[in-house]
Amino acid sequence: SYAHNISTMLLGGIIDPCDMCTRHSSPESCWVDVNFNYIFLGATGYSESSGFTSGNDKAEYLLKKNIMGKTDKTVILMDSTKIGKSSCYTSARPADVDIVISDGELPKEIVDRFTAEGIVIM
Repeated sequence: SYAHNISTMLLGGIIDPCDMCTRHSSPESCWVDVNFNYIFLGATGYSESSGFTSGNDKAEYLLKKNIMGKTDKTVILMDSTKIGKSSCYTSARPADVDIVISDGELPKEIVDRFTAEGIVIM
């Protein structure tokens, strides 16, 4: 059974138990005073010219950019099919990233580039 008296807060606000959507806060106001040990961010693409990219959602892009400045370690989750692809917003450059978790199929030149930047590949 679902406990209706539990409040859950996410960066997007408070979960409304009626429709399971977040309300009452904008992402820009939530992250300001929050510090993170690790953040895990998905990437829709990576290219040498664009870096790690995000889709067309400006709010998602802004949240990613802002919380990267509030974390000890930035982890990118990206499989090898994202290499050579670029989306609307650049959310990170290799210098901004500490760890890339992938599928073990990244091209050798990308692994070498990331390693040279000090990125740990998992």
